[in-house]
Amino acid sequence: MKFKESAPTFIFILFLLVCLVVSYTLPDLEEDYVKELDSSFSVPTLITKLSKDTIWSGALNLLWNDLKEVNQGDIKFSEDVELVNELNQETFTKNNLSNEAFYTKHGYMTLSLKEEIIKDIKDKFNESDSNLDNINFKENSNDYFFYSILVKDFKFSNPFDILSSKTFGITSESDKKLKDNVKVLYYNDNDYAILLETTTNDEIILAKGLEGNNFKELYSKLDFSNLKELDANDTLTISNFNFKVTKEYQELENKKFTLNNKTLSVGKVINCISFKLDNEGGKVKNSASLSTNSTSSKRHFDFQDNFVMFIREKEKELPYFAIKVDNIENFR
Repeated sequence: MKFKESAPTFIFILFLLVCLVVSYTLPDLEEDYVKELDSSFSVPTLITKLSKDTIWSGALNLLWNDLKEVNQGDIKFSEDVELVNELNQETFTKNNLSNEAFYTKHGYMTLSLKEEIIKDIKDKFNESDSNLDNINFKENSNDYFFYSILVKDFKFSNPFDILSSKTFGITSESDKKLKDNVKVLYYNDNDYAILLETTTNDEIILAKGLEGNNFKELYSKLDFSNLKELDANDTLTISNFNFKVTKEYQELENKKFTLNNKTLSVGKVINCISFKLDNEGGKVKNSASLSTNSTSSKRHFDFQDNFVMFIREKEKELPYFAIKVDNIENFR
């Protein structure tokens, strides 16, 4: 009788123990969640007009520069396309990255070229690119294929404190060594900027209050000449990111252009950017492809919303990644 009376209590305790074990063994779905963003967020160049929430990375520019090199000059379409005019200006080049950070390849759109690209990016970055499976490679193809990929992993020497499921940073109770990650460019009420240092040569610049028509204008307004340490009372809040955005530039498809005096038409132009940032560090992965068709006081730095982010390599003239956030909820 005593066991029967205690059975409900025993079952309840067993249930709690099972729940506890499951909570420790199951993966954190929120942490692994990658948001697929609307393609309208993505822009092709540093000089493209900004919208409210905007993302740019340099792979498409590197691809286009290779296209121009093969052509030995600007790419000219049979009709005027503003996107082509912007890409021809080479606002971002290989000089803005170390050789270890990117890979480019072009040739006939054959299965052997696909296999070569897959092997090369596996060997160089230990990465794969599922977008290659959506390209119609075939043997004995006379169509051209241009490809580029940019991959960057970076870590903070001292992981920041996790402030919430969506933010990380520094509080008044944080370990003082966390401030070693941060340099201040300037601070004027709601107009301020900081630089986050990493264990690699990558620097993350976060700025609030910048105004301009494009990322190049915004970046040109940053002043790196007087970096300072965080003050003792300074605090910091930064939003997590984990998203992917894929854009197909349909305005270029089927448009005719000349490559080495040969008239071609554009097949597909695809640009895919993924970005992750948390308290430990982050990663940028950006691949782009183009195929052709033959034819005849106490300060608080708050980067949860309304800010711009650039990521660059030290001593390089331009960043290799940029994002403008007006509404952080669009990225979640």
